Amino acid sequence: KIDIERGLDVVVQCLEHHLSKDEFGVNETLPISGAACIYELISLCSEYRRFPDMQDVVKKLTLSEINITVKKRVLWVLVNVLRLAITSSNEYWNVTGNQGSRAVLNNCLLALWQFNVPEDIALLYREIVEVLIGVVNSREDYHLQKLSILMLNSLVCCAEGEKKKILGVEIVETIVRSIERQITTTEQPDQLLESSWTTLWNVTDETPEHSIKFIQMEGLQLFLRCKEQYPNSLNLLKNMMGLLGNIAENKMCRKYLMENNEIIREFSMLLDSQSDGIEVSYNAAGVVSHIGSDGAEEWTLTDPDRQFVLDKMVQAINRWPVDSDRSINYRSLLPILQLLECKACPEAQLWAAWAIANLTSYDASRFARLAVDEGGDKMIQQFNLDDYREDLRPKMLELKKIILQNTEHYKHI
Repeated sequence: KIDIERGLDVVVQCLEHHLSKDEFGVNETLPISGAACIYELISLCSEYRRFPDMQDVVKKLTLSEINITVKKRVLWVLVNVLRLAITSSNEYWNVTGNQGSRAVLNNCLLALWQFNVPEDIALLYREIVEVLIGVVNSREDYHLQKLSILMLNSLVCCAEGEKKKILGVEIVETIVRSIERQITTTEQPDQLLESSWTTLWNVTDETPEHSIKFIQMEGLQLFLRCKEQYPNSLNLLKNMMGLLGNIAENKMCRKYLMENNEIIREFSMLLDSQSDGIEVSYNAAGVVSHIGSDGAEEWTLTDPDRQFVLDKMVQAINRWPVDSDRSINYRSLLPILQLLECKACPEAQLWAAWAIANLTSYDASRFARLAVDEGGDKMIQQFNLDDYREDLRPKMLELKKIILQNTEHYKHI
């Protein structure tokens, strides 16, 4: 039977040997065939690739059973071959219209995709992110761009804390430049463009320095260009709004939004949207709430007027059914809960209360737990309705009761 682990060892040893001697230019089939072999061998570990007729010829082995040292060696050799393909000036990589280089990059990227993200890729997180950035920056091939950006998105989506900051600024720079190239040739938004914005959404989550870099690269103008160029793409709009939501959560970033009346005007109009249920309107209200929370003195625009926009938001909130099903993912509710304490903007407090009431109703096992763990139940219990704006008081009372009911129910499960 085929011994997958032994096969990987032989292929990796061969590639390591020729990498050390810089012989790929002499035997050009080595990197292409070597990466393809790794791809096929790792594929045999996947349950969905283990067909009944393979049982008799392949020694059963799952990816989780492969020794971690072997995995790391395989990843290292793939990373090094990718580096060579990106940076080498050897004639081989440029023959036949760069097809040699493309085949190597394609096979290495496909091989990387066979590993588990983030568990396996975490072994060489920085190195893999670095070569993926290199592919996106050096190759305009659609397929290679898609493979690389989808993997970058998977990596940053799973990264938390300090790990997300590893080459995060470089990721923002790379993806923004890629989007700028894409929109010059893409008539209709596709998976690559949507994934590019999703990657920016994920990499800017709770990382103000990444949001600042996006703004510095004229990302707000890029948002407006894409919205104008693809006005009917709901998925693209949701991804772009998610990114703007991350920016709005950071006080140091909000001043840049306030400097752009086109952005504020767009979000004011999106408050009226009924696309995708309440999602577009809800996300627009989130951005408006965070901007409004800085107080009237920080709202420097006269068009649109602050109170006009906040009144529109209240009208939208009153339209939304509090039991609406959602397609949303929050790692933390703290950015929302903090708005409950913002007396400078009662409209933002109302949005925050609606969000917590809805989320704890929609998925109590997850969001009621988060609300309790992060002190949301105590915050809403202590919320003084007597000090709250009178015309908004009945709605806030309704939402307060729902939140307390949901969190109390969770605590007694």
